[in-house]
Amino acid sequence: MRRIILPLLVLTAAFFYFFYLKPDIVPISSDSKEKADVPTSLEFDVRGVHVRLLNSDDLEMEKLKGLQMELEREIVEILEFANGDMPVVDVLTFNVTAKDGYEYMSSALYFDPELEAEEHFFYYNITSNLFEQSAYRGRFTATGLAAYFIDGPEYIHEMYSDYIDVEVASIEGLFNDSTFVDHIYYGWDSTSYTEEDVEVADATWMKIGSFTSYLIDQYGSSLYFEIYDSSDISLDFKKVYGKTITEMENEWKEYLSVKYPDYY
Repeated sequence: MRRIILPLLVLTAAFFYFFYLKPDIVPISSDSKEKADVPTSLEFDVRGVHVRLLNSDDLEMEKLKGLQMELEREIVEILEFANGDMPVVDVLTFNVTAKDGYEYMSSALYFDPELEAEEHFFYYNITSNLFEQSAYRGRFTATGLAAYFIDGPEYIHEMYSDYIDVEVASIEGLFNDSTFVDHIYYGWDSTSYTEEDVEVADATWMKIGSFTSYLIDQYGSSLYFEIYDSSDISLDFKKVYGKTITEMENEWKEYLSVKYPDYY
């Protein structure tokens, strides 16, 4: 009898515990695991610059880390190129997004899900924000420097030849902020562009990039950074280079026709 009662008491106690006293155990769902891999931001330091990536579209940590590696590489490349000629900001903050329409915003890092992290280019975002400059005054120079890095100082001259017949404002005209915006941003606004707008925007990018490459290769990067954030570009350009912008544009065109006779 004792042998029967003891097991019954054990079973009764176990029943009472599991059904009345046992705390709820909630299994970890797949959604919870995914959320754990989706940080709200990622912060790191590059050569004394604190970089903050705001994860606007819930990218996984692996993708953010991939972008971090590419961003670090490009920041270092630009800092070494500048070699202290421009004052640098203490903090860089970017929104990371995969939404269409943000591809050409300087304050947002557009993540294309069809590309690997190392296939992204963020030079324009960096050249527009890394240095202590006016967001409006430095658009031409930031664009030119980005094109210099992305397309290469030699290749961009050849690429520009494909757009030589596209009607684009003069170099002096493109230094004007409203003219620059009319040529570049309207052409790359994914909500309203036409084929002609895109062609003008691409031609403008190539023209600014080729002209910038000429200035840097022929006169050095230090002089280029002297006009990088100019508040009076016509006056400062003549002071730095000893020539007007129009005179320098003609010199650049002559250079292209001599060095690349098959293209110009």
